[in-house]
Amino acid sequence: MAQRSDSSLGIRTVEWLRDNGARGIVNTVENWYYSLNAPAKGGPALRALPAQSGVLATGATVVHHHRVHHYRPPRIQPIIDPALPGEGMWHATFAAGGSRPPVLITSFRPDPAYPQVVAGVAWIDHTRTSVHLYPGLQEPAVSMSSRGPMEVPPALRGGLVATFNSGFKLADSGGGFAYHGHTYATMHDELATIVGYTSGQVDIVAWKGGPDVGPGVTFARQDLPLIVNHGHVNPNLSDGPEWGATLGNKIFVWRSGVGIDRHGNLIYAAA
Repeated sequence: MAQRSDSSLGIRTVEWLRDNGARGIVNTVENWYYSLNAPAKGGPALRALPAQSGVLATGATVVHHHRVHHYRPPRIQPIIDPALPGEGMWHATFAAGGSRPPVLITSFRPDPAYPQVVAGVAWIDHTRTSVHLYPGLQEPAVSMSSRGPMEVPPALRGGLVATFNSGFKLADSGGGFAYHGHTYATMHDELATIVGYTSGQVDIVAWKGGPDVGPGVTFARQDLPLIVNHGHVNPNLSDGPEWGATLGNKIFVWRSGVGIDRHGNLIYAAA
């Protein structure tokens, strides 16, 4: 718990207990907490979406396909009718970019049964950005001769447009990990993998490359199996462990994920 961390003392304490023989106790307490703080099913609908930090005040980014020659994602079609103002419409962020912002964000309500639950989504233009992976101080929990800076280097933060966590702990997901072309945790076929190549390209795939990454891979980080693969939803999400531990699949817990569209742009979602 005394190691350098940007997490609160409470979070560090819980994680220490989980890793030192008290996983069952932690899971029981979490079950109580999430049960008491579960979102209400049904109930009054929202009148407006929560404000999203980082949004420019210029309003939504409107896509005119007959005038614009670079790709922009279409609006996320609202699932709940009537839609709230701005629901599913993309907005530019504070990141510089003029008429071609590198990041767009939006929000929408993903489940009619829970009309007060809101998901946030970010779209990251692969032609305007590059993706780097930085191992943390403790995760991935593998032995490395050098973990690098263990944070985004201060010299690069002036051009930073987004950061996100790389997934479950390796001990929980059973996935692999490679950094600077070296495999530190064995890769497993069919697991969802974000892969960075020496060409600069980044992809998200169901891994089929065997236990070690090839010479063309800069980094690879595995998680659970893909949730969506080529537009098809994984059929094993509601009654198995492939969604992650959700306390018996009966309690709503926070989840986030990263995907890629058919144009190679990253999509990050959290709800």
